[in-house]
Amino acid sequence: MRTLVFVALIASTLANPKYPDTCGIENKPSVDSRIIGGQEAERSQFPWLAAVFTHGKDIICTDANHRKAVCFGDSGGPLNYEMENGRYMQIGVNQFVTNWKCVGGINGFARVSSHLDFIQEV
Repeated sequence: MRTLVFVALIASTLANPKYPDTCGIENKPSVDSRIIGGQEAERSQFPWLAAVFTHGKDIICTDANHRKAVCFGDSGGPLNYEMENGRYMQIGVNQFVTNWKCVGGINGFARVSSHLDFIQEV
C-alpha cells in the first residue's frame, strides 16, 4: 500500500510542470510536423521526445509530445534508448501514466539498471 501511495504522490508531483500546456518546455514549437527550422528534427530532438528525467534511483519519467504517449494497457512495455551504433538498449519498463487521456501526461518507467541483480537471478 505504501508503494502505491508513493507512486501516486510522484505522479501527482510530476503532472504539474512549469509550462503544463507545452510539456514543461518554454516556447515549444508546433508538433504538426517534424520540421523544425526548415530541417527535419533528429530522433533525439523535439518532437520525438520532449523530456526524459529521473525520479530517485528507480524511476525514469518521460513527457512525450501530445500525439504519441504510453497508455493504459501498455504497462510492462519497454523504454528503449538508441545508441550511437544504431542499436537499442532497454532502459525502462512502463509502470504508470498520469493522464487518463493517455497524452500530455507523464509516463513512469522502472529503471532496468536498478534491478539488474534480480534480473540476473531469474
